[in-house]
Amino acid sequence: MNKQKGLSLTDLILWVVVIGLVGVVVLTTVPSFIEYQQIKSTVDTIVHDSAKYATVSDVRNAFERQANIDGIETLKAKDLQVKKEGTRVIISFEYEKRVKLVGNVSLLIEYQHSTQ
Repeated sequence: MNKQKGLSLTDLILWVVVIGLVGVVVLTTVPSFIEYQQIKSTVDTIVHDSAKYATVSDVRNAFERQANIDGIETLKAKDLQVKKEGTRVIISFEYEKRVKLVGNVSLLIEYQHSTQ
């Protein structure tokens, strides 16, 4: 007797649903991750050029200017923890992003970064 191989219709539907759900989650979270990478890059650039900034206020103003250029709305300059130790600047931040998936189901993502 020959044994049949392959997927049944039920298995195919199940896999399509699973792949669809994973696709929805990925497609809705990617913009949030891209924005986090942009914020992280901006902060790292400011720290790299820290010799230009004399005070903590100058660092915050530099972030605010760059955030306006890049269209960053999630994190404001007042939300940054900025320390100046001699000529070295240390910036850290953390924030939560709620991504709406379907109906009343959301995904909460916690982002944090420090330049130490």
